[in-house]
Formats: sequence, C-alpha cells, structure tokens
Amino acid sequence: MKYFFLSLCLSVCVYSAKAQQWRNDAEAKIEKHRKASLKIQAENIPSSGDYSIQIRQKKQAFRWGSTANIKQIQKLTAQGAALGADHPYYHHLLNFNSITVENTGKWIAWNKPARRETYRELRQWLRNNQVDNRGHGTIWESTKYNAVPKTLLQMTDTADIRRQIYAHIDNQLEALADDVYELDLVNEPVHEDKIVKDILKVENFAQERANWYNYAKAKAPNLPLVINEFHLIQNGNDFHLEFGKYLQEFLAAKGTVDVIGMQGHFYGPMPDAQEIQRRIDEVSLHGIPMHVTEFDMADSSYTAMERVLYLCFAEPLMTGFTLWGAWDGNQWRDSGAIYKANWDLKESGKAYYDLVHGQWRTDLTYVPAGTADSFSVFKGDYDIIVTHQGKSKIYPVKQLLDDTELRVDFADVHLKSPTINFTSDFPDYRAPHTPLQVVAKGKSQDPIKTIQLLVNGYPVARRQFEKANSKQQVEFTWAGCITGENRLQLEITTEQGLVQRSAIKTIMGYAEHRTAHQSGPINP
Repeated sequence: MKYFFLSLCLSVCVYSAKAQQWRNDAEAKIEKHRKASLKIQAENIPSSGDYSIQIRQKKQAFRWGSTANIKQIQKLTAQGAALGADHPYYHHLLNFNSITVENTGKWIAWNKPARRETYRELRQWLRNNQVDNRGHGTIWESTKYNAVPKTLLQMTDTADIRRQIYAHIDNQLEALADDVYELDLVNEPVHEDKIVKDILKVENFAQERANWYNYAKAKAPNLPLVINEFHLIQNGNDFHLEFGKYLQEFLAAKGTVDVIGMQGHFYGPMPDAQEIQRRIDEVSLHGIPMHVTEFDMADSSYTAMERVLYLCFAEPLMTGFTLWGAWDGNQWRDSGAIYKANWDLKESGKAYYDLVHGQWRTDLTYVPAGTADSFSVFKGDYDIIVTHQGKSKIYPVKQLLDDTELRVDFADVHLKSPTINFTSDFPDYRAPHTPLQVVAKGKSQDPIKTIQLLVNGYPVARRQFEKANSKQQVEFTWAGCITGENRLQLEITTEQGLVQRSAIKTIMGYAEHRTAHQSGPINP
C-alpha cells in the first residue's frame, strides 16, 4: 500500500510540474517578445519637495479586441441611446483597443446604406476614443449564411461576375483602406467556395482568390490582408493540413497574404495547455503573422480563459486576440467570453481583465535617484509624467516597440499651473450601473487643450478642444460598475504640455467583482 501512495504522490508532483512548466515557458516568451526596455534620464532633479516620474501606458501594442454589432447599435438608437450614449453596450466596447464589426462588412449587408452609414459613424466614434478598427468579411462565399448577393448567383457571364467582384472590392477599400488596420478580404476560403466553384466554375480556387488579394493589395498597398479560417485552433483535427495545402497553392499563385486569421469558436471544454500550444505551433510553421479573430467559449472558467490568453500572447507571431462578442446579450451563440446577458462578469471575464488590464499593462511611479533608470515595460503608447510639488509635465511616447531612451527635465514643470475645482455628486454605489456625475471647472493662464477623468489613474472620459480655451466648464457623465476602493481624479493638459491634477476623491465600488465601464469622449 505504501508503494501505491508513493506512486500516487510522484504522479501528482509530475503533473503539477508540467502544469507549472507551460506557464513558466509562456511568461518567459512574454517577457522576451512583448516587452521592451525604457531608459529614463532625469535632469534638474529637485533637491527637496515631492517629486516623481510616472510611466503610464495609454495603449497596448498587441490588439486586444472584440466585436460591435450594427443592428444592436441601430436598435439602441431607436430606443433613445444613440451611439456613444451612457449605456453599458457602448461603455464595454472601450475596454478594448480593437473592434471588428461582425456582419456589415460582408457583401449583402455592405450594400444596405443605413447599415453602412452607422458603420461609418461607429468607426469615427471609435477613432475618437483611440480604438482601432478591424475590417472583416469583404467576400464570404457562403450561401448557408446568405453571404453571396442574389444578383451574383444569377449571373452567368464570368467577365461580368469578375467585374462585380472587383467593383465590390474597390467600393469597400475606398471606404475602409485608411480606416482599418487589417482586413479579412476572404472569409473561410477552404470551407466556403460558392463563387469560385459554382459561379465562376474555376479549377484552381487558390489562383482565383490570389488574383483578388493582389488586386486589393495594388489598390491599398499599406493595408494588411488576412485569410480568415476556422478549425485552426479550436479543433484538434487535421484541418491544419488541408489549410496548409491551400495556403501553399495560394502562395504558389503569387497571392499576397499578410496575416492568418485563426477563428476560435470553442464548443466544449478548453483543451489543456499542451494541446493548445500544438495547434498554435502547427499554424506558426508557415511563418506568417497570426491573429485569433473570432474567439468565444462554452467553458467560461477562469483557468480556461487564463490558459488560452497566456499561450496566444506568448506566441511571437501572434498580433491580436479578438473576442467574437464579449456580451451574451448580443452574441451569436450566447458564448461571450466576458459578460453574462445582465452584464455580470463571468469567471472568464475576470481572468481577461486580471491579465489584459492588469498584469500585462505597465503603470508605475518612481523617484529618480540621479542616474538613468531602466524599466522593462509592455510595448505600446505611453505618457511619461514628471511631477514636482503637484505640477506635472507629460512626455508622450508613441509606439514604444523597441528599447528606448528618453530624457526628461524637471525644469520643464513651470509655474503657470491650471487650477481645478473638482465637485461631484456621488450616488449610492451599492447598486450596479449607477451613473456618476462629475463636474469639472478648469481655469489656467495657459490655454487648455484637454481635460479628462481618471479612475485609479486610468482615463475613462476625455474632452479635447480644437482651439485651446483659457476658461472652460465641462461636465462628465460616467457609468461604472466597479469594485473596492477607487480613486477619482481630474486632469487638465495645457497647450504647452503642462499637466495639473485635482485632489483625489475616493469612493467605494459595488460589492461584487465587476469591471469599470468607460464612457467615450465628450464632444465640445
């Protein structure tokens, strides 16, 4: 019997070691591939008083995305909650740095003017909130999902059919080429082949699609084009071999592809780390950047989400991770990874926020000692905030992707500081989604460029003035479901780059574990 227990103990220890090893390996790759060195040399360091330097990440380089649904926005608008209104649906979109519109980029929906106009308005609103737009589904050869226009199905002249295809590509690129950072030009080319097989009746499917991609690349040379397919990460079958064969035929036909889109619709329990890693490795062998483009999950446990996020973020060829709907209230199979239909946070959502908005962001404050200080920071956009005696100067750093050196000067923190009167109406925060009314009055000897509300140091509402104002009263309305103690602060930036922050107001959040919903910018 004692040998049985000894064997059992050894088995448990080996299993625990394996379970820990994949995480250790992932963390090592994240440290190597997702971070860079920031070296800061501070000059004219004060000899007395309170002074510090804050390294605050504004935006992550890795694309952490979700989707927006145009029909949902139109429905909310009809109910009186227009785009950007104080509503959880709009707030939750701003928890991501990339948004994909689910269906309006697809051919039939694209031809509907009202939906296309709402899509245009959404892209503008997202840009105003520093959220990137991702394009999806220019051509999807699926009749099962009614994705091919009836006019195309009825055509027989192949020259006319191709003219229609290229005209559609032209039309979409004219609207999107400068507005999206990448585009799924053809969706599911291995699984869906109605146009190439039954309408054009070509033998070499890859050659025909390669012509489409090359045409689009000639029209929009700076726009990365994606081949988007499923069964590459969510299933452990041999589809990667069929996809690899198609990809080689596509490349042999001189087709141009910049990214492989790996849909991630998990219908059952999340596989273990070794299996997920195997599936990622099978696609990474092609040496082409990858993006998990359509992730949802039946297993909404904390550990399941944690596992897949770690392994995807650790893969150096991976450029983004997009949820195919974060909220069950508007998700194609009620498998949103973050929120239940009542906006309660799922366990998988907690894992997402703990990692993406916590562990994998850089926000630190230190006191310089006189020599250059070096830090390992996550890649992205930063504000380096130099503060002395309550006055601050911001040094913006855009696209910190490689090791960077920066000089900051405490002498730049000059004496013409703005003044802020921070008054608020703090309601009963024991109830979820209770709006917080914040009124800020800013006055400065220097013209004011921006004013924003910070919650725990993170900007959630912002107003920017096209023409700098010497006096301004701005009203913020912010709806939040937050947990624990939270620090609210207002920040004004002058035209000269001087930053002044108000005193901190502390409030207690809703008792349950929730995340903050963020409002968009308030237009002048």
